[in-house]
Amino acid sequence: MTAGRPIDAVKEVFRNLLAKGADKVKIVGVGVTGSGRYLIGSLIGADLVKNEITAQTRAAAEIDPDADIIEIGGQDSKLVIKRNGVVVDYQMNKACAAGTGSFIDELAEMLDISVNNGDFARLAFDASYTIDLGSRCAAFMAQAVASAQQEGVPLQVIAASLANSIARNYLSKVVAHRQLGDKVILTGAVFYNHAVVSAFREQLKGKQLTVAEHKEVSGAIGAALLAREEAKGKESKFRGFRKVIDTEPAISTFICRGCENNCTITRMQIHREKPTFYGSRCDRYDSAISRGRMETAFDEREKLLFQDYKEGSGSGPSVGIPRALLVYDYAPLLIGFLNALGVRVVLSGTSTKEMVERAVELSYTDSCFPLKLLHGHAASLTDVDYILYPCFIRLDRKEGDENQKYTCPLVQASPYIIRQVLDLPQRLLIPVIDFSRGEEDTIDSFAEVATRMGYSHRQGREAAIAGIEAQRKFEADKLMVGERLLRQIRQDKQLGVVLFARSYLSQDSGANLGIAEKLAQLGVVPIPLDFLPLSWVNPKEYSDRPYWFYESKHIAGAAITAADPHLYGLVLTNFGCGPNSFVIRMVEDIMGGKPLGQLEIDEHAAETGIITRLEAFVDTITGYARSAGPGMAAPKRIYRGAISLISSRKLLLIPRMSPHAEVVSAAMEAYGVRTTVLPEPDERNLLYSNQVTTGAECLPYRVTLGDFMRFYYENGARVENVEGFMPGSYGPCRFGKYAVEQVRLLREIGFDLPIRTTESNTAYRDLNLGPGFERLAWKGIVAVDYLERLLWRTRPYEKQKGAADALFEEYLSRVAARVRSKENLDDLLRQAAAEFRELIDFSLPRRPLVGINGEIYLRSNRFSNSNLVRVCEEAGLEVIVSPMAEWLKYVSCRHLEDAVSDRQIKKIVTSYLKKRIQEYDEHKVTAKCKDLLALVEEPSIAEILRLTSRYLSPKCGSEAVLSIGSALHCMESSEFAGVISVMPHGCMPGGIVAALAEKLSPLCHKPWVSLTYDGFSETNNLGKVDNFAEVVRFCHEEVGNTARQQCTAKVRA
Repeated sequence: MTAGRPIDAVKEVFRNLLAKGADKVKIVGVGVTGSGRYLIGSLIGADLVKNEITAQTRAAAEIDPDADIIEIGGQDSKLVIKRNGVVVDYQMNKACAAGTGSFIDELAEMLDISVNNGDFARLAFDASYTIDLGSRCAAFMAQAVASAQQEGVPLQVIAASLANSIARNYLSKVVAHRQLGDKVILTGAVFYNHAVVSAFREQLKGKQLTVAEHKEVSGAIGAALLAREEAKGKESKFRGFRKVIDTEPAISTFICRGCENNCTITRMQIHREKPTFYGSRCDRYDSAISRGRMETAFDEREKLLFQDYKEGSGSGPSVGIPRALLVYDYAPLLIGFLNALGVRVVLSGTSTKEMVERAVELSYTDSCFPLKLLHGHAASLTDVDYILYPCFIRLDRKEGDENQKYTCPLVQASPYIIRQVLDLPQRLLIPVIDFSRGEEDTIDSFAEVATRMGYSHRQGREAAIAGIEAQRKFEADKLMVGERLLRQIRQDKQLGVVLFARSYLSQDSGANLGIAEKLAQLGVVPIPLDFLPLSWVNPKEYSDRPYWFYESKHIAGAAITAADPHLYGLVLTNFGCGPNSFVIRMVEDIMGGKPLGQLEIDEHAAETGIITRLEAFVDTITGYARSAGPGMAAPKRIYRGAISLISSRKLLLIPRMSPHAEVVSAAMEAYGVRTTVLPEPDERNLLYSNQVTTGAECLPYRVTLGDFMRFYYENGARVENVEGFMPGSYGPCRFGKYAVEQVRLLREIGFDLPIRTTESNTAYRDLNLGPGFERLAWKGIVAVDYLERLLWRTRPYEKQKGAADALFEEYLSRVAARVRSKENLDDLLRQAAAEFRELIDFSLPRRPLVGINGEIYLRSNRFSNSNLVRVCEEAGLEVIVSPMAEWLKYVSCRHLEDAVSDRQIKKIVTSYLKKRIQEYDEHKVTAKCKDLLALVEEPSIAEILRLTSRYLSPKCGSEAVLSIGSALHCMESSEFAGVISVMPHGCMPGGIVAALAEKLSPLCHKPWVSLTYDGFSETNNLGKVDNFAEVVRFCHEEVGNTARQQCTAKVRA
């Protein structure tokens, strides 16, 4: 380690070498690798400067040329996969440092254990058992270690568990789904820790693992070997040991004014030599690659994108456009619309360091990087009359419900988020772009926006049509330029690199650190994804539900790239991108054995790390191209699909999301289906599923995948003649991908499980079990909803502890039995209400009532939410969780809306009748039940959407429209003291709710807290609930305006 002083560290090494007689050795070549390679290369006169991946690969070839390489260094981790001696894939850890040497050192220091003297390993080998510390983000793992310490877990157990977590973290995050070969080399100083080596041997049983002898310097050995091969009799540029030691370079710094980034540049000046610079974001000074400005296809695309923008022109009001998100695709439409109206268009500046810092400061912490950037760009438009930023919902004509060309929920909600966060209620103009049924709706929406600026509706329509024409021209021009570029690449026998990314990440050079230009400087041709002839590929040949617009682009781009020997792919993504947690896996499968690079870009991305990865990527594809492309075989079955038809001959496995699973199972059995409800999830679910997932997927996906894996592993050979059941949707949330991706992962572990699904787009009426089943299941679900309401009303005040839970289980069984035999439920809840009432000690004062809403699986599944209802009750609260029926009524409402929009008369009539029958049955099942215990009335879907519409358009088709509306109902009701919204880590609808809740809570003078869960042991949410309960009790006990103001102050704190 250089301790942050690489020059002094090198000099110290050279003094030690001289003391051992190094001046008597002839140096024929010098190679340098590592994060400070350019600086040190200049200092010592290196003959070769190489990235770590290439250097590690060369060193490993001396041990076994066919072995794959796992390297864990001080700051990052690397994977190299080889076939026939050729690198076919490589990976580095993303932004997270979990599992690297520095991370292990930090945790060992927290535990007061020495890693260097073997104490860590000795303790680990003395452990009698291990616990799950997770395999996720470094911060989460550190929190899990701290929690284990607080709970008194023996140090030996923590050390052994940490070693296991390091191995699992690497395998889940870096290796992920990639298939390691039979032989693997372990290298890097971390593998001096024998406990970590043992953990990898345990996780990689059946593989031949070799620990490199000189593991701490294997990269340096590789650099030396490469330098020797480079020398070929040439005289070395090496300055000599003594000269380097005696050199006293002058070090100074200055601010580069070459662009708005204003980078701090360090200048190293050696006497009578050209100065060396480092520290620029764009490599203008420090990189060894070409420093000249290079035009790329992305420059040409940007010219096409903004060609109609005439700064300063126009005589009407000034209207700003933030240069962010889908403006990088639809600027011609927006600019064309405004130009036709004659307004003065103002485009925000490019993304700069200051812009990024401001964006991060303004936005919700867990927002994705592109959404954060929108905050910064919109906030910069201070001197305009209006800001135009649309709500992008569906970006082309839908091809059935299964391919609606959706944007992700966060992009849909982004204008409403910045409107609230930046306080832009009047200035922000939000037309809705939805081309799913043609252009007419979008034209009308833009016309409405025009009237807000003082233009007529007719002028607005004409301007919108002009904007659409400008957009069409842009699309045509892109294809023409792309065709020319591809033709040139093939003629010149160059290597083209397609950037698999949304345009707002690949086109924004300020955000992505100038990746396109860096690729060009490395000698390859960067290609925008939409320069490819994407329409040639039908995405439905790869998936039965490619419902995100950019998903189809990625699928088509991957198919074209995989088939063209001149093209390679580089995925650009950002931390927390929901769609990419599934889309990237599809791209990888389509690419098969062809190398595919991946870079994760966010506000923390480091210039040095990006350069290292790009250099390694170019080395990899260059070597692959020279070798005529020997590689891994493409997966035999890429296609993703699931069907709704349930077989009566097979046993249907139903994951236990909540107690409602029992009545759904009973209703299916009443109509001839053999079912079993799987056991309630526990830690084993995640222990299994984390082995085959990356951690980017949402928690409900991993928990339910774990349900099926538990069944497989715990039932041995008895897994034939079974099917799984997993409800789904056709977007825009990730929920619709669960069934199809779980089928693929289960197949990989040897469990060929057909998974049957039912889609929310059909209001779950597609199981072919008939309307009788649908009605029976609905009644059962409503009955369980109200049994839960009775439980939550009773348990905090029960005379005898445990009596309410026992009574709930009894009535749950009775409801399921009646559903199974198709008996009437009308009287059962009345009986239950009377019996629950007998359990209550009415002398106890009522507790503050709190509403819990959010992602439907998480709020309903007590394992996933760490038994949140109990936690709240133990904190002195009474709760009501949003019912299951709320979601079912909402999808029925949307089903009817779609029927009206599509003008399908039969569907309208059927949907309307079924909706009315739902309402009738709900009322009949719950009649008098509410009165017996004075249960709070649930808001209707119409009321929820009305409340939501103040802050978010109900057209945004995600669960967020329910969570916001139901939360506002609670916040405005005198019955409720506050709201808790829950979401899995990375949940897109949950991110919308959390971003708005931060601003809406103070306005309502009540606390509204968002809790995030990721399945690891944690204390953070417990602390949040305790603080929330304290505020709630204060607000509940006090009265008057002064108290409300104090409560608001506490909420803000």
